[in-house]
Formats: sequence, C-alpha cells, structure tokens
Amino acid sequence: MRPLIRERSLSNRRHEANRAQHVLQILFLSGRLTFSALIRQTLFTPRQLKHSLAVLIQENLVLWYTSAEDDSTSYETNHNACYLLIRSGKYLSYVEDRFKEPAVELLSHLIAHGHTSVGALVRAHRSSSGAPIHKSALRNGLKCKDVDGRHVDDTHSAHALQDSLCNLLSTGLLGLAHESDFRPFADNRTEAEKLAPHRDELSLKMKQAEALTYEEGIADRLHEWKHGTEAQQAELSDLKRSKKRKIGSLSQDLNKRPRLSTESEITDGDRLREDVILRINHDNFSILDRNKKLVALAEASIGTVTSQVYAAALRMLEDQLELKRRTLFSDDVNAVEDGPLPRELPQFSTSDLSTEIATSADSNLKEFSFPGPTDLADSLGHADGEEIDLTAYGHMKKRRKKMVKPDTDDDSDHVQVDGFASPDEDESTDDIGEGNVSNVESDGEDQIASEEYHPSQANPRKRRRSESPAPLKAPPSPLTQHLLLLAHHPYKFLHHLPATISADEAWSVDIHALSKHLLIHSLTRMVTAKLGPLAARLVRILQQKGKLDEKTLTTLSLMNQKTMRTLLSELSSEGFIELQEVPKDTQRAPMKTMFFWFFDEERCRKRVLDMTYKTMCRLLQRITVERAKVKETVEKSERVDVQGHEDEFLGEGEKEALAGWRAKEERLLGELGRLDDLVAVLRDF
Repeated sequence: MRPLIRERSLSNRRHEANRAQHVLQILFLSGRLTFSALIRQTLFTPRQLKHSLAVLIQENLVLWYTSAEDDSTSYETNHNACYLLIRSGKYLSYVEDRFKEPAVELLSHLIAHGHTSVGALVRAHRSSSGAPIHKSALRNGLKCKDVDGRHVDDTHSAHALQDSLCNLLSTGLLGLAHESDFRPFADNRTEAEKLAPHRDELSLKMKQAEALTYEEGIADRLHEWKHGTEAQQAELSDLKRSKKRKIGSLSQDLNKRPRLSTESEITDGDRLREDVILRINHDNFSILDRNKKLVALAEASIGTVTSQVYAAALRMLEDQLELKRRTLFSDDVNAVEDGPLPRELPQFSTSDLSTEIATSADSNLKEFSFPGPTDLADSLGHADGEEIDLTAYGHMKKRRKKMVKPDTDDDSDHVQVDGFASPDEDESTDDIGEGNVSNVESDGEDQIASEEYHPSQANPRKRRRSESPAPLKAPPSPLTQHLLLLAHHPYKFLHHLPATISADEAWSVDIHALSKHLLIHSLTRMVTAKLGPLAARLVRILQQKGKLDEKTLTTLSLMNQKTMRTLLSELSSEGFIELQEVPKDTQRAPMKTMFFWFFDEERCRKRVLDMTYKTMCRLLQRITVERAKVKETVEKSERVDVQGHEDEFLGEGEKEALAGWRAKEERLLGELGRLDDLVAVLRDF
C-alpha cells in the first residue's frame, strides 16, 4: 500500500509540474499577462492556475506586480532565473569544496524549493537527517535517536546547521529575500521613484546637481532593496569581519530560551530568527566562477603555486568585487541595477593576505589548501650571483662604452673600463660597497634596478658625487615575490602600489580589465578551434592594433597575402571580424577606396553568445529526443519499487539500454556545462 501511495503522489507531482510548465511556456511566448488573460490562454481553472503560479513564484521563475492604480496583477517570466537552473550542480560543487556537509544540503533545498524561511530549513534538515522535529517525539527528554542504525545527535546537528547558515550568509552566497526580488526591474524603479524626491518639488531649481540627487535617491533605494538595510548589512559584515560564530556556538545550549534582541533584524539572541526568509545570491556565485577562471588563467600563464597565491588574494576580496550585470536581453554594461560601480579598485596589503591565509587555514571551514613557506620559496627560480650582470640592463646612453678588461699591472680584482664616460655619469672612482653585485658603478636606471626591492625608493633622486652608494636591501619575502610575478605579467593580474610615507605597500585588482582579458582569451580559443592558430593570430593583431589594411596586416602577421586573404574571408563569414570601406572621393570607385579590417569586440561577443544559446537549445532538445527512445525503460527504472532492485526487475536488454542512455546523457550534460562556462564569460563577467 505504501508504494502505491508514493506512486500516486509522484503522479500528482508530474501533473502539477506539467501545468506549471505550460503556464511558463505561455508567458515565454506571450510576454506580460494578467490573471484573466492567463486563464483564457491556458484554459485552466482559477484554482489550478493559482497553484501553478504559486509554484513558479516560489521558484522565482515568474515575476509579478500589482498596480496601485487599477489593483490589477500582471505576471511575466524571469528569464535569468530560468537560465540559472542549469548552474545548480555548479553551485553545489562550489559549496561542497568550501564548506561542510550541512551547507550543501541547505543549498540543495533552496534550489529545489526556492526562497525559504530559516524555520522551514531547520525542519527540512531534521526530517531528512532522521532527527525528531519536536522535543515531545523523544522519550524521557533524550536528545538523540537511533535512525536506521545511525546515532543522530539533535543538538550537534542543530549547531552544525546554524553554523552553516552563518557561513553562507557571511560569505554572501545566501541573501535576505525582499519583495523587490519578485518584481521586474522596471516596476522596482517605478516604486523607487515614488519614494524618492519628486521632480515637481525641484522644478523651480532644476539643476544638474538636483537631478543627480534624484537619481542617487532612486539608486540608493534599489540598492537597499537588493542588499538589505544598513542595519542588516552591518550585521552581516560583522559576522564576516569579526569571525565570531554567534550562531552554532557549541558552548550554547539551543534548548535554552535565547535572549531576545529587538534591535536585530536577522538574529534572535544566539540563533537566526525563524521568520527570516533566505534566497540564493546568484551574483556571488558568478563571482566565485569568475575567480576560478582567473586562477586557471594564472596557472596556465605563470605556475601552480603562484595561482594558489592569487586564489587566496581573490578569495579575500570576494565581497569587494563587482559584476558587469549583463542580463539575458540587456547588454548595456552601464545599466547597473545598483548604480555606478566604485571608482576605487579593491586593495589589500601583504600582511592582510598573510593573515587571511592563516585565518582560513585555522577556521572551521573545509581545509584550505595553500603552499607552505618552503613551497613558496622553492617554486621561485634561482640564479647564481656570479652569473648576474645588472649593467646589461642599463640604458644605452648611460652605459660605459667599449668593454671591461682586467688591469694587468695589479693582481687584484680591480677592473678598469676602456673608452670615455658619458657626460651624465659620475667621474668619481670611490670604492664600491660590499653590497653591490658589480664593481662597475652604474647610474640612473641601473641604480633603480639595484633597489627594485623597495617600492618606496622606486624613483630615487640622483646621488651626489660625494655620496657612496647605498647597500642593497634585503630581498622580499617569497609571498611578495609571487605577488610581483602576478603584477609584472602582461595580463596585469595585480597592480602594485608602492609604499609611501602615509600608506603601506598594497596590491589592487582591476577586475573589469581582467574580465576583458578572459573574454578575448575565450574568443581566440574559439577561433583557434574553428579556423586554426593562424586565424587566431590575425584576430589578436586586429584586437591590439585596431583597424588595418591588408598591406600592414600582411607585414605584422608574417604571412603571404594569399593565405591571409583566405583566412580573412573565413573570419568575416563567421562574424569574428568586419570590413570597413573608406572612399577617397565621392565616386566611391573600388580603385580609389581603402579597405580596413577590424575586430569589433562587442559585436563579436553578441554573435558568439547568440550562437551559444542556440547550441544549448539544440543540446536540450537532443536530450529530450534520446530520452524518448528509451522512455519506457527509464520510467520503469524510476519507479519506487524498482530503485535499488534493478537486477531483479530489469532484463539484460533493458540494463544495456539504460546504461547507454545514462552515458549519453552524461556526455550531453557535460557539453552543456562547458557551453555554460562560455556564456558566463561572454555575459556575466
């Protein structure tokens, strides 16, 4: 009887899912509709339609807005949320790599059921783990229970659950749900304009500053709705900054009545309030994805140990990094929902990075893999001091002429230089300090090279002739040397800010420039896979140099003209490059017209993104077709009485068909995930 009840409930769920899918399809095709219009198009009863809309709104797949003028409610599809369902597995893998097991279960529940209150999450976790929901379910007031041979400790499980919620909130992977999360952005702006100072009040003195104040008020209201009030932001920031785990402290008995705090909007004593509604913060997951791709690019360009240092630096700046926030049907980078991005780049110091590494290694999160001091030092290259000659890196005008030969009249190691010194060199022949690596005194840039280890003296004044050269300073630490490698790379993974009198040495990250490097890198890889490395060379040249004619392009690419024209034609037909005609006169004769090839990054990005969407749709359709071929076998294997007993109920042919389908589905879903990685670079970063 029990399997029959389960089958009936699964059948009802399938029918409900089919109705919700039909409503979502109607909204996709027809756009924004009212409730009465949806009834006419779906032919559902009002009760069935309300149930389907409630499920879709709970999953945040449908947005709604009630107008205050006519009190009518309209519904439309949330395209971004529908697309982000593809990344559910990726979200779970990120949380599993960083946190403990309860965090993965909490996130999977939020993905499956949408926004949920803390109380519902606690009850769902207890029911899934086998722990009792109410204290009365335990005999004699016991706090543990044997479930299927497992010993479940209710108190320890509750502590771990609250600790996981605190970690997810403090890192920003979960956020506080607000009414504006279920409204379209245009309607949110309409509501924010009603609360901001109205233009009629400023009509007498409508100047640029007052108009800017009006827009800032709207932007502040939208930011508050999305990220919470100032009190909520301060409380979440305190959880991350102080590293105090008020929630989930093992010294606090959760069965005791907590002290109420009327000022807090999130916590209630030492635990989260049960009426707080949580949602998934997709922006922060996109930041994690972008950081992972940047670390992979640094590993491919520099090395593994340096990429691990870079991963620690990006992890420390996660809460300061921003996204371009391109939506699915809006490619305007400047159309940011929260207002303009901050002008100052996020910065950190070397000491802050060392502290963050030590804190992450000693925290209660998952083990933080970071190379030790020995690995940091061993991964750097070393050269023999006798083989280093810094004079070879000096400026040509400041280098002594001719060659250096030993003095035969003296057996000492003193050397002399033939030729004449340039006028801007010192003529003093004072003894060289023991700290110098060369007995030949250099000036200008040679002196800068010898003192490169100290950013505060990066541009020293010219020494007087009577002064002796300063000895070399101690070399930087291995951690600083890895950071310098990242700063000196052509991609500029970091920017080095030398120490000054008022500020210490710091490092900054230009995340938007790095996102552009990721975009160009992905586009060139696609061109290489499709047309070969020579075509990718032409794309890189056009991207760096701008518009070029064939003659200049032939010279720079080191190709013959016939091969280059063939590649240019193929690139143009694929939409990677464009051709511009510039006539010399009004007749526009071909002989008197100049032709320039150029690479339009934005146009190429949109075209590749559109092709990627179409490819993903074809993959999903292929999955549906392949599943239909073995539909009966798959449905039979999904039955409750068959699961776990496939050998008894399935024949050999059914087993082979099922194994073939699962292998084919895995390959198709893997390709879908790789295409989603490309979409993230093209759209989200």
